[in-house]
Amino acid sequence: MSKNIVFFGKAETGKSTLAGYLYAHKLSDKDKNKIWNNRRKELGVLYDYQERFSYLLDNYFEIKRHKEEKSGTTRTLHIENISDDFNIIDTPALTHSQYQISHKGIFMGDIGVYMIEASKVKKMSEKILQYKEIFLWSKLKENDTLLVLISISDLLEEIELKSVYEEIVDLFNGELKMNLKIIPISINRNEGTDCNVYTKAYNWYKGK
Repeated sequence: MSKNIVFFGKAETGKSTLAGYLYAHKLSDKDKNKIWNNRRKELGVLYDYQERFSYLLDNYFEIKRHKEEKSGTTRTLHIENISDDFNIIDTPALTHSQYQISHKGIFMGDIGVYMIEASKVKKMSEKILQYKEIFLWSKLKENDTLLVLISISDLLEEIELKSVYEEIVDLFNGELKMNLKIIPISINRNEGTDCNVYTKAYNWYKGK
């Protein structure tokens, strides 16, 4: 039976980039370069190298609207098969206008990946309601796995990242006793690596 991994959360947290990074493993170099070359032609000066993995999932019209409105890119569900037993689902940002689409994707997931931007953790933790989708998942899908990724962590100094990580762990696994897996992750910010995962021991894993 296939497992669905669904990415959800606020806009600009790296959902499409990480989903696209996973999807890229299925594509040949020829297929990836074909998509990227098409995006370069379509977007011209708007093409952003750091967002290239999201371009494997998001279409031209979504990307163009994202650039014009400075809002989240994904506007609908993107479902891609990775293997016989593994699908990825990329959802729109959790906004009022896309609420139903986002939640449809969430309910399709067997593994949830909720993404929080590292630099916004302190602001968000002041309002627990900002995390309402995590509580919804935990209540209705208690037997399914939920990961919390603190994304774009490379934009913080190590001491700041450690503080942010510990704050989120204290909130969910301390105060709220939810026992979630929480992983700081850096997505595609350096030429040399595609994905860096910051572990609890504060060591970097560099994945290709």
